[in-house]
Amino acid sequence: MDRHQFYINYSSALSKEELDQIFLQVRPSRFKKGEYVITVDSPFNSLYIVMTGSVDVVRNTGQSTPSLLCTLPEGSIFGELSYIDRLARSADIIAREDVEVLELPFQAIEQLSEKNQKLGLKFFRLISESLSKKLRSTNDQILELLAASSLFTLGTMACYIIHEINQPLSTMKLLLDSLQDSFEESGFDRAPAQNVDLLKKNVNHMESIVKDVRSIYQKNCPSQLQITPLQPIIDQTLTFCQNRFTQNGIQIKVENTCPSVAINCCSTQIIQVLLNLLNNAFDAVSLLDEKWVKLFVKKVRDDVQITVMDSGKGIPKEYQDRLFHPFFTTKSLHKGTGLGLGLARKITEVHQGKIYIDTKNKNTAFIIELRGFDYKLDEP
Repeated sequence: MDRHQFYINYSSALSKEELDQIFLQVRPSRFKKGEYVITVDSPFNSLYIVMTGSVDVVRNTGQSTPSLLCTLPEGSIFGELSYIDRLARSADIIAREDVEVLELPFQAIEQLSEKNQKLGLKFFRLISESLSKKLRSTNDQILELLAASSLFTLGTMACYIIHEINQPLSTMKLLLDSLQDSFEESGFDRAPAQNVDLLKKNVNHMESIVKDVRSIYQKNCPSQLQITPLQPIIDQTLTFCQNRFTQNGIQIKVENTCPSVAINCCSTQIIQVLLNLLNNAFDAVSLLDEKWVKLFVKKVRDDVQITVMDSGKGIPKEYQDRLFHPFFTTKSLHKGTGLGLGLARKITEVHQGKIYIDTKNKNTAFIIELRGFDYKLDEP
């Protein structure tokens, strides 16, 4: 990024005259790929702007190689925290490739601010916006890491359970097949044979659940999303939670699932979002006198809306803006971490969709909105 491009990048925040004043104070430096731009031991008396190339922010954790925290592209500012709190550097900056960096001493910033308070305020706002952007990015990384670690733990447990259950299920199925054949050959009356049929249906149902669990925790989503019919995604989601609702006296109503609609998705991630909403609804209505949850689908032009609604009376207005923030929860300490809806929003954004509260509904309702596609059903 040359000087002209730098002016273009920051022209919305600072005027040309103000940028000229800043440029008179900067010291340009060039670094080869792999060289340290600053270290934690460097004097904390300057801000830096990446003019060309990109740099890695790394931290030494005692391992053989430092941990990469993030990569800052051309046009990025770093050193803001040291400018604000005047504490030592918290990480090393290494040139990811050959880079040119502008160093702006804190003393120069203060001198400019004394001469031109308006410029000082604008520059501080610019630094604050840079920090805010990094914090939002860090929040997203935390969510992804927590999701990955949680799913890894659950996946390990699921694999163990699947292994332990599959073997006896297979044995039961073989024995029931053999028993059914014996009944047919011996001419027993129909009652015992019907019991065997019922047992086989239950075994098949358990096998189906095991298969679904395996698909959730062992399947990695492809790098490219796939056009997938929505109906099987909803069916598989309900497999995991329908019995729990029924056993606790909560009516779950599934209406108009639009079987001819498909979405471009990673199906396991959409199941994860739906399960989160359904589990939240379960917790919300479990102590109410009127207990029901509805799931329905609506096609709106090119989009498909999946609504999960429950018998609750809506989300209090003071919580609505914060509900999707990481670690915010209205549940008790042992019931929620505040990560579920944050992860749900992250997943829907990756799918180029959105998730939001239906504030016009008298009941509590969340809507997932994704791009919809027509899906041709197989002929019977």
